[in-house]
Amino acid sequence: MAEIGRAAALPRGGTAPDTRGPSTDLGLDMKALAASIAVALLVSLPLRAEDVWTEQRAVPDEAGANAQFGAAASLDGSLALFGADGEDSFKGAAYFYTKGAGGWTELQRITPDDTTAAEFGYRVLLRGDLAIVTADQSSPNNNTAQGSAYVFAPDNTGTWLQTQILLADDGQTFDNFGSTASMDGNTLVIGAHGATVGPNAAQGAAYLFANHSGNFSQSGKVVADDGVAFDNFGITTAIVGDTLFVGAATAQIGSNFGQGAVYAYHLDNGTWTQQQKLVADDGASGDNFGLSLAFDGTTLMVGSIFSGGTGAVYVFTNDGTGWQQQQRLSVDGISQYSFFGNAIALHDGEALIGADGQNVGTDTTVGAAYLFRFDGASWVQAHTFLSSDGTTDDFFGLAVDYDGSTALISTLHPNGNQGAAYFYTHDTIFTDGFDG
Repeated sequence: MAEIGRAAALPRGGTAPDTRGPSTDLGLDMKALAASIAVALLVSLPLRAEDVWTEQRAVPDEAGANAQFGAAASLDGSLALFGADGEDSFKGAAYFYTKGAGGWTELQRITPDDTTAAEFGYRVLLRGDLAIVTADQSSPNNNTAQGSAYVFAPDNTGTWLQTQILLADDGQTFDNFGSTASMDGNTLVIGAHGATVGPNAAQGAAYLFANHSGNFSQSGKVVADDGVAFDNFGITTAIVGDTLFVGAATAQIGSNFGQGAVYAYHLDNGTWTQQQKLVADDGASGDNFGLSLAFDGTTLMVGSIFSGGTGAVYVFTNDGTGWQQQQRLSVDGISQYSFFGNAIALHDGEALIGADGQNVGTDTTVGAAYLFRFDGASWVQAHTFLSSDGTTDDFFGLAVDYDGSTALISTLHPNGNQGAAYFYTHDTIFTDGFDG
């Protein structure tokens, strides 16, 4: 909100006009002159927008030590969903929060109906009246860590109920189905980074499901054309329209073990076809490029948490001939092993990026998150988020989401791994360009 009255104030350090003189009538003239100057200043000085963020901390009453509340987070308008995959001896739970006039409050705790679930809440996804919660360590059909995903929807009273359990049609032991979940329109993608493909253990796969009025059925499966054992393809996914990206964060590139890659797919006549394999132009062994992904339909961001020892995020756009790297994002002065890029949320020319290993002062691995904005030519850092009560080993920034007005950032370790989440509400205040 513009503070019109402040335009009449003199800049800090300025002096009032000297009205002393032989004629007292000059005082009136100088007052008029001062008023004219004030009006001129109001017209000529541009209003400057400043970011102001209001923090609210959330921890559900039911979550005790080792709940790991905030292991995953998703935001959709006035609803938020958090995973707490350590709760109840790692059976897991998830929590809905809703935003009202007084801020964010807990709405409902959900758990799976079946007894095979393990680490329910490992990943969560909220899209309108659908919620997806994964349990990548669950053991359906007595297959250890095959993994599963659960669909929830609200009934006519607003209570969220489990409506379906999703499994891979060829699921096996240690597939880790549910390592990630992404959705656009009626297409849901579930990663299974531990899936065995042919003779290759943990080569990984991603499964596609079609939504038919709230009922999902498997519609496809993608694997890397050049995949090998322990690529962990499917550790991350991102989809918009007919474009799908799948991360393989430990893929070997040349002689570089664990450098990582991201695979681009396009939907052609009902079939997902691999179009391109993306790697960082400065990639090195152990970078884990592809450990996080965010895609908004035109811009792809890829996290590489060990790049340069601090982490980095790579920006790609499509020039009509394919996806090309445009920029490498980092933060000046960031600490070694900050894991910058461990989580990314992308919205309308802004990106919220986690660095959950960042040191703050003398406290190690407190964690931080950084907001970047696209200025029309490049992405520039705009804001740094630090929790007001952060301390050693919090890992603030583990999971993030962002919708342009609310930044959602979680931290796993406070209070004996109880976890916590922080909502930051954005207000833009306009100032008049004066200092003070």
